[in-house]
Amino acid sequence: MELLKVQQIEKYYGNKSSLTKAIDDISFSVDEGEFVAIMGASGSGKTTLLNCISTIDRVTAGHIYLEGQDVTALKGKALNRFRREKLGFIFQDFNLLDTLTGYENISLALSIQKRSVSAMDERIKEVAGQLGITDVLAKYPYQMSGGEKQRVASARAIITDPKLVLADEPTGALDSKSSKMLLERFNYLNREFGATIMMVTHDSFSASYARRVIFLKDGKIFDEINRGNDTRKQFFDKIIDVVTLLGADISSVVLGEETHPSQGRMQRGADISSVVLGEETHPSQGRMQRGADISGVVLGEETHPSQGRMQRGGDVSDAL
Repeated sequence: MELLKVQQIEKYYGNKSSLTKAIDDISFSVDEGEFVAIMGASGSGKTTLLNCISTIDRVTAGHIYLEGQDVTALKGKALNRFRREKLGFIFQDFNLLDTLTGYENISLALSIQKRSVSAMDERIKEVAGQLGITDVLAKYPYQMSGGEKQRVASARAIITDPKLVLADEPTGALDSKSSKMLLERFNYLNREFGATIMMVTHDSFSASYARRVIFLKDGKIFDEINRGNDTRKQFFDKIIDVVTLLGADISSVVLGEETHPSQGRMQRGADISSVVLGEETHPSQGRMQRGADISGVVLGEETHPSQGRMQRGGDVSDAL
């Protein structure tokens, strides 16, 4: 069943003398219970899109519907009620109140809805158990790790059973271990409780946890892929391929660049496979040879100098 519908939205910033088009005629829909990731380079419009959906920002043209309600037309108390009852927010920098414990931070959303103390206590303990933060409920934010803070922020976002959870770079301030733990919790909430999640991220590893990825470039939808029956590693490989095709503004890591053997510097000249499909520079021949699949470049594998073969050196591939 369709939950969210984004219809031909546009967003401009600036004035007549200097206009910037952040979103250019974007349309898509999200079904109830979907986990969707939005990817793109800096300036591609992904955070602006999330801000428009969350009503933090207003579209210049077009419409956004949630459960058939046109949220672009909401104002005043109706808008406040919509945000309070329909949406959950997860921010990159957590936005926890330093003077409140984890329990109190989570309870804020319920107290605004005027829930009873007993109902709040029962619900908080239930969600804390689901996110693995029961032990930190009595702690203040300064006593928590980054991963614990983000899981407390996630509990606050889902505590009211919102129709749509919006996450803006939720792993951006976390280490790899905390990121993996948080993403696995997102996956659990989506799979076991049918939570509808829309996550903005620049990280392919994070995006591979979603069931669908929408790629933005210059304010437009560049591509869209579904996981289907793929394993997460297979889906990750597909994401890397699309990120590569996005072009030179994403990252020099996946641009199809190769090392020129005589000059020792990066030159453009290789296709996708030369960087992300497991090709490596042979030290004696100075040319590209195929040695492994995609994990050989982007999943922590490296060439052993004495054996001339690929060995695993990172932990990302183990996670996949």
